[in-house]
This record gives sequence, structure tokens and C-alpha cells, in this order.
Amino acid sequence: MKSIAPSLLAEFAQLLAQREAQWRAALAKVEHGMPESEGQHEVSDFKDLASEQASAQLDKSQADRLRQSLQQTVAARQRLAENRYGQCQDCGQPIDLRRLQALPETPCCAPCQARRESARQHGQSVLSRPD
Repeated sequence: MKSIAPSLLAEFAQLLAQREAQWRAALAKVEHGMPESEGQHEVSDFKDLASEQASAQLDKSQADRLRQSLQQTVAARQRLAENRYGQCQDCGQPIDLRRLQALPETPCCAPCQARRESARQHGQSVLSRPD
């Protein structure tokens, strides 16, 4: 695998650390704003109930996306520490530097990501290479 220059690795390390802090802060904010239990507030009519349920579902979806982004970022930092950063988790080939600059936490190259998304759309499971 073609290695990434040490100066770029240091930049990616810093960028990933910043992103991890941002994901953690955003997740804490979303989770802190979620009601602890449904039915906690008195609901005056069905419209209010539907509105509260829709809002809670949006908050849950947002929290799920933030958790996924945080997990990807933590995993990318782990790959960086293990000198595997920048290597596609599916095919083992180097990830294009421009892709890493745009999505530093990405686990795979663009062609493999396209295959993953296509498989998800067709309800197929996506198997990545074992580490």
C-alpha cells in the first residue's frame, strides 16, 4: 500500500480528534434534549401527541446518525494508530487522498462504498474484509 506522508497523517489525526469531539458534543446535545420517557408531558389532543411523537422520532434518528458518525471516527482513529489508515476495509487498496480529505473517517474507497450502498438498496448484506 502506498503510505500517506507523515505530515498528512498528523493532520488527519488532528482532524479526526476534532471531529470526534464535535460528534460527542452534538450527540450529548441531542440526547440531553430528548424526553426521558414518553408520556412525560400532558398532551391536550391527538395533534399534540402526533407532533411530540414525530419530534421524538426525529431526535432518535439524529442521535442514531451521530452515533454512527462517532463510531466511524473512533474506528478511523484506531486504524490511524495501527498504521492502517487510508486502506480500504473492503478491498485493501489505498483510499484516494481527496476522499480522505473530504471524509476522513471513511472506511472504504469510493468503488467499494458504491457497492455497499447498492447492496443496501437491494437488501443484501455487505461483508467487509476481516481485519
